[in-house]
Amino acid sequence: EVRMLFTFSGLIASNINVVLLADARVADEDKQGRLMVGAAGRLLTRLLEEANYSFPFFLTNRVRCRPPRNRLADAPDALTACEKWTVAEIKAYDPTVVVLLGATAIHTVFGASAAVGQCRGVVRSTGTDHVYGKRCWIATYHPAAVFRAGQGRRELEELIISDLKVAKEIAL
Repeated sequence: EVRMLFTFSGLIASNINVVLLADARVADEDKQGRLMVGAAGRLLTRLLEEANYSFPFFLTNRVRCRPPRNRLADAPDALTACEKWTVAEIKAYDPTVVVLLGATAIHTVFGASAAVGQCRGVVRSTGTDHVYGKRCWIATYHPAAVFRAGQGRRELEELIISDLKVAKEIAL
């Protein structure tokens, strides 16, 4: 059974070793008040099950609001505006590993010019002096990318599952 904590409530579970950091809310998430409730969320749940995630973890977004037309490029200040919440959540949960789901999340640690395909599967460590503190970061594709992969869908799913397994091995 996949047990996700979806929103930051101020109550911190002490056994959260993995945080999944996605990008920004989409319309369905705004309507339901929960993250990853659409097709990408259902896919993420299946991929987590295939990676044997039977421990609690935390899922959050890099940006808290839904950008216009679901495009962060149209809301460049959103990243800066949401930075303090992302830092607070990660520091509060203090995970061993953060899985960066997609470009927006990957840019948080790998830099604004980092390409998902080049960073995917890379494990990067930060020290106590980093804004997010000391932890490991693993870059992977956002589940929504699978829907754009055409014939390579299952291959992309396998890459995400592999990255989730690496995160689990490091965290546990």
